[in-house]
Amino acid sequence: MKDFLKTKTGIITAFLLSGIFLIGIMDFLVMPLYVKHGREFEMPDLVGKNTDEARQAVRDFGFDIVVTDSVYTPDYPPGIIAEQLPAPFATVKKGRRVYVRLSIGEQPATVPNIQGISPREAELTLRAYNLEPGYTTYEYSDYYLDGTVCRQSLPPGQPVRQNSRVNIAVSLGEMPGQRKIPNLIGKSLDAATQQLKLLGLSVGSVIYEAGSNILPMTILNQSPGAGSALDEHTTVDLVVSKIGSDSSAAGY
Repeated sequence: MKDFLKTKTGIITAFLLSGIFLIGIMDFLVMPLYVKHGREFEMPDLVGKNTDEARQAVRDFGFDIVVTDSVYTPDYPPGIIAEQLPAPFATVKKGRRVYVRLSIGEQPATVPNIQGISPREAELTLRAYNLEPGYTTYEYSDYYLDGTVCRQSLPPGQPVRQNSRVNIAVSLGEMPGQRKIPNLIGKSLDAATQQLKLLGLSVGSVIYEAGSNILPMTILNQSPGAGSALDEHTTVDLVVSKIGSDSSAAGY
């Protein structure tokens, strides 16, 4: 009987010791591994990096970089990460996938067709397409009406960088069949000057007068008048509108 009790006591003691040993293993080995496996980390900021730099930055956290899409943005050059999910500095667990979108640069603007419309309409159209009006020249055209855009420096439909400048040429109408002085009244001083230059003529004196409801620098009168015969020595005197009530004269 005593031997039986001793044996039973020994079994119970061994069982208890085994239990204590297993609990120790759980406390010192298994639980730390489990807790470490579920540890949370702060997500690095990957925006502004290329994919190689991003993978290097998250390698120690066990994160996986997944490129999902590309996006137009003026903030980053092509191939650079523009967006990420989870967001930078978010708290995430090890092994998380990080979804990124790469920049393909700034979205290009498409050059509109501005031929055949007025310079003012052309300016508004260019700005609506995120382009900038450039300088204006004037030339004779057999196709486009006087005062409309007859040529543009960038062809319609061409993709260009936003805010690119588009220069225009404005039609002066058909080239006169005979060498006669053209009608300059109502044109801007710049347009009149260029038109005379195309004909081998020059501006003589310029008198500035205040003109109500007339844009400044608009031709009010000319001498000789439109249709007068001309030669290579002819100069044309102009009266030009201005803001104010006084008048002045100047050589041009």
